Amino acid sequence: MRDATHPTSLDYHPLVEHFLSLPARDRFLRFGQLLSAADICAVVDTILRDPANALLVREPSPDLAGVAHVEFQGEVALLGLSVATWARSLGIGSRLLCEAAHLALQRGVTVLCVRNLSRNPELCRLGRRLGFCVACDTEFFAQRERPRGAIRERPDRRSPPPIALADPDLPWPFESPVGIASREDESPRPGAF
Repeated sequence: MRDATHPTSLDYHPLVEHFLSLPARDRFLRFGQLLSAADICAVVDTILRDPANALLVREPSPDLAGVAHVEFQGEVALLGLSVATWARSLGIGSRLLCEAAHLALQRGVTVLCVRNLSRNPELCRLGRRLGFCVACDTEFFAQRERPRGAIRERPDRRSPPPIALADPDLPWPFESPVGIASREDESPRPGAF
C-alpha cells in the first residue's frame, strides 16, 4: 500500500471528485450534512489552505482512495475521514486514522472528534480494532471525564497512538469539546470540512 501524503494545489480536482463520488450516506457521515457541489469546492479550498493537516492515499496511483483532514481547535481536533467505496477493506482507513492521530499528538491533542461517529458503526469498529478509545454513545460519558486514549507503546507510526475518537454531537457532561454547530443548528457550514 502507498503511504499517506499531504495534498498540493494539483490535488484540487481529484479531491472534489473524491468527495462527489461518495454515496450520500458517506457524504453525510463525512461532513455532518449533505453538501452541494459548490459547498464541497469550498471545503476543498479550506483543506488546501493548510495541507499539512490533510492526508491522501492514492491506490492505485493516481486514483485518490482516501482522505483525512484534521482541524485543530484547542485541546481537541475535528477529524474528517473518507475512503472511496472501491477502496474499502484495503487498510486505507486504518492508515489514514493512525496518521491523523499522529498529527493530533504532535500538537498535544488527545481527542479526535468525528461528526456522526455514533451513526458510523464501521468507523467505531475500526477505531476499537486499532486500539483507540471510542466515545460514541452516552454510556461512555457517564464516567464524567474527558475521553482519553489508553496509554501503550507504539513501535512505529502505523500503530495507534494513545488517543480517543469522540462524537461531538453527544451530550458531553462537561464543556463542549469543539466550537462546531450542534444538531439543533442545522444551518449549512460550507467552510466546514
